[in-house]
This record gives sequence, C-alpha cells and structure tokens, in this order.
Amino acid sequence: SHTYHIHLQILYITAYNYYFESAEKDDCEIKCNLGVMYKKGKGVKRDYQKALYWFTKASEQGCERANFHIGMMYENGDGVKKDYLKALDYFIDSGVYSEHIKNKIEIYKTEAEVGDGELQYKLGLIYENGIGIRKNSKSAIYWYEKAASNGIRDANNRLAYLYYCKHDEESFEKAFDLLKKHAEIGDASTQCLLANIYEFDECDYENALKWYEKASAKGDCHATHNLALLYFEGEGTEKNPEKVLKKLNELEEK
Repeated sequence: SHTYHIHLQILYITAYNYYFESAEKDDCEIKCNLGVMYKKGKGVKRDYQKALYWFTKASEQGCERANFHIGMMYENGDGVKKDYLKALDYFIDSGVYSEHIKNKIEIYKTEAEVGDGELQYKLGLIYENGIGIRKNSKSAIYWYEKAASNGIRDANNRLAYLYYCKHDEESFEKAFDLLKKHAEIGDASTQCLLANIYEFDECDYENALKWYEKASAKGDCHATHNLALLYFEGEGTEKNPEKVLKKLNELEEK
C-alpha cells in the first residue's frame, strides 16, 4: 500500500542518517551498508560514485561484503567502466562470495578467449586453486598457456610449476624449458625459482648458486637470502663469511 511504502522510506532515511553519522568510526560494515544504500537508492538518491566511495572505504578495512559489491559494480558497469578482470579480483578477495564465480565462469571464459592475458591468468588461478569451482589442473594449464603466450610472466611460472608437479619426464622437461627460457632473458623471479629447483630438488648447488647470483643482482630478496645461506654452508662454493655478510647487508638495505 501507499502508506506501507511511506513508512518503508522513512525507515530507510532513518537508517541512512544513522549510518552516515556513524560512518567515520572504524566499523567497516556501516560503511558497506552506506554503499548499499547509495547503490540501490534506498533512503537516498542513487549515486554509484558515492556507493563506490563507501564500498572502497569498507574494503580497505577488510570487509569481504564490500569487495563483492565492488566486483558486481565492475561486472555490470554500474558507474564504472565494465571490467571483468577487476571484478574477478574483487570476487576472489571477497572469499565467502566465490560461489558467484562458479555461476558466472562461462562469461569470464568467453571474455578471456578474446585474448586478455591478465584475465586468462586469473582463470588459471581459479582452476588451480579451486576458487568457487572444483580444482582442475588441466583447465589451469590451458589458461596459463594462453596467458603465457600473451606475455604474462607469472603465468609462465605457474605453468612450469604445474608441469613440474606431474612428476613425469616429459612434463619435467617442459617445466625446465619454460623456466630456463624466461630465466635467460633476465626475469629475476624465474631465475630464483629455477635456482630453488636446482638447490632443493636436484641438489645441484653450482647451478643454484649461478641463478641465485643473477636474481640477487636484480634485487630479488629471496635469492639474496638463499645465496647467503649457500655461502654460509659452503654448498656449491667455498664457505665465505665475507660474502655472507655482504648479502645480509644487501637484505638490510632492501
């Protein structure tokens, strides 16, 4: 009835006034509720920019519900340019709302097939880790391969890792080929990952030392740390306290 709608609007306005007065406090749920009211136009004129403002404030305080709402805004293009990659990032961060990914996965797959490397990489992560859907290494490899072909460095490393985990000779060679290819063109994180495999899986300390040196020279902290340990233990080289100290000082500076 008309009276019912008037009463409902009064309740929304009362709620809005309460939330607005309390929003500057450290309650992220109140900020999120304000965002919802602006997004839906409940008790206040609909305003997507103000909705995004309050959702972002809540998100910065760790509100998972706010992350979901921001994801929905990017997915639907509500007050922002439609951006499936950003939407997916927020849905992943929302945690408990990952069920939404399962329901919309086909939309994201269709969009990724167009050639968006970053989106392809996110789909690989989703399938590898089972975010909202069942884990599927085969699908993860499919999307990582596409992303890697589009120049996404992290996809190359994840792909190498999945090949490596298959524990068969052919896949192991594929993993090594991928890592060596990117390590040789100067990618520090890949150089460090390759060194890790040489050190911990192959016990090939000389090659581990070689690739840690290259990665460390590019500022990779993990490589610098492991390099200091090799110099300290004398693995792949003679024990060298001076180099240990040098590498520890480098870590301090970073």
